[in-house]
Amino acid sequence: MLQQLKNLRHIPTGIAIVHVAVFAGVLPEITPPVFAFFFVVVPLAGITLIEEVRVHYGRKKPDIVSETEISVLWQIISFSGLTIVVVNCISAYLAHQMVFTSGIVCVAVIGTVLWQSRRWLGESYAAKPRIFSKHKLVTKGPYQLVRHPIYTCLIALLPASGLVFGAFQSSATTVGTLIGTALFGGPLIKRALLEEELLGALPQTPETPRFIPTPRSLWRYLREPFLP
Repeated sequence: MLQQLKNLRHIPTGIAIVHVAVFAGVLPEITPPVFAFFFVVVPLAGITLIEEVRVHYGRKKPDIVSETEISVLWQIISFSGLTIVVVNCISAYLAHQMVFTSGIVCVAVIGTVLWQSRRWLGESYAAKPRIFSKHKLVTKGPYQLVRHPIYTCLIALLPASGLVFGAFQSSATTVGTLIGTALFGGPLIKRALLEEELLGALPQTPETPRFIPTPRSLWRYLREPFLP
């Protein structure tokens, strides 16, 4: 298993993403759709958690040069947005009793890019905006797609989850999901801009969009190795 993961670094991202999308699309056809959704989410979440534990306890922490805090108010706003989306997803599912394959595919692809971004970031990852000694700006892999792929994926996961549970089947849950996504995403965007301020002394990548991919950045990203 570990050797297979290591071999992923030699596979172009485009091929890996296509395989994930096909697998997530076929899975609901051979298993109950709700099970398929959790089968997609749980391994990605578990692998990410293992990666966090490995990095936190397995490596010496580099010295912190500078950092900044996100206020409690912004954290409350973000959590409120997440809660609104969850409530709308539950409401939509209870109303329709359906899980949509298109949403499962979106969640699988976004979750894969999220995990991939975390792997490429490596030791530069931090729970809050901070700069370490010998900090390097990551510009390869998913960082060819957008400058902040982790935040972009976290925000995109909310409407994708709404798509899974049919939140866009009615105007009420559609509006609720979009409002919740905006409230959740606002603080993440603010955090991204704070990180850019901290990284001001490092070389920037003006050709790479901040949050919304362009055809050119997507093409560059798909040709990158899947893992560093």
